[in-house]
Amino acid sequence: MIPEHDIYSAIADPTRRRVIAMLAREDLPAGAVAHRIDGMSRPAVVKHLNILRRSGIVITEKQGRQRINRLNPAALQDLKAWVAEIDRFWETRLTRLKDLIESEEWSDG
Repeated sequence: MIPEHDIYSAIADPTRRRVIAMLAREDLPAGAVAHRIDGMSRPAVVKHLNILRRSGIVITEKQGRQRINRLNPAALQDLKAWVAEIDRFWETRLTRLKDLIESEEWSDG
């Protein structure tokens, strides 16, 4: 299995982000994913799905003769927490900047 930090590498590719978005809406076999991405072969989709699977983002389950891919939202929790932390950082910085600008405008008036 790819180490946890490779979730960032897995989502760096726009095609994989598109696959994640598809699987967020519904569970799909690789052939259905390929059909929805113009110009992409099933083997190419399988390659992307394998990367997503190794990073833990996608889980594949066998249903009859098909392998159904589904999103594993738990794997995205660390990413979500990281984005929230960065968001808090910028929110704090922007609030400080706003307060500074307003205090200078107030003192100039």
